[in-house]
Amino acid sequence: MKNFKAIVLVLTVAGLSLNFTSCKENNNEEGQDQMEMEENKMNHKGMDHDEAMKQQDHDANSKAMATNVEFEDEKTRDIFQHYIHVKTALVNADVSEAQKGGKMLMDAFGKEKAEAQSLARQIQQSDNIEEQRKSFSLLTVEMEDVLKGSLSSGEVYKQYCPMAFNNQGAYWISKDKEIRNPYFGDKMLKCGSTKEVIQ
Repeated sequence: MKNFKAIVLVLTVAGLSLNFTSCKENNNEEGQDQMEMEENKMNHKGMDHDEAMKQQDHDANSKAMATNVEFEDEKTRDIFQHYIHVKTALVNADVSEAQKGGKMLMDAFGKEKAEAQSLARQIQQSDNIEEQRKSFSLLTVEMEDVLKGSLSSGEVYKQYCPMAFNNQGAYWISKDKEIRNPYFGDKMLKCGSTKEVIQ
């Protein structure tokens, strides 16, 4: 009988010990899960912060453009901003973003600039970066007419790449002096030069 009580006591202690250990492990797992959740929250906050920083950069760039270049009317300002949107998309070889910019540009031109609107539509409808670039080069000719005499302050830059389209050459208009070639993108990002300052 004493042996039986001793065995029961040992089994009870062993059971309690196992139960305590497994609870402790569960607590550790819960604690680890809690720590992982906190880390994930921090990472998401970091991502939100990164997105906020990108938005601030975008806002700062928009303000810089608005400060450096001002137009006689809002319509011309909008047209120019959408043109720059397309140019930037082409520099980055981003077909989808060029399509979005083409759509906004097409809407901004309206019916009174039918040729420019048609070229913007071609950019919007094409899923081929080279076709978009060709339409953009023709659109630049139309943009010159829109911009000349429309700036109330600041300046924009007419830039040229002699190697575009199998050495036929092509122009684009930029709000920055620094060359960012929309016809070659990162293949020849800095190929080109400023040929004229439009004021």
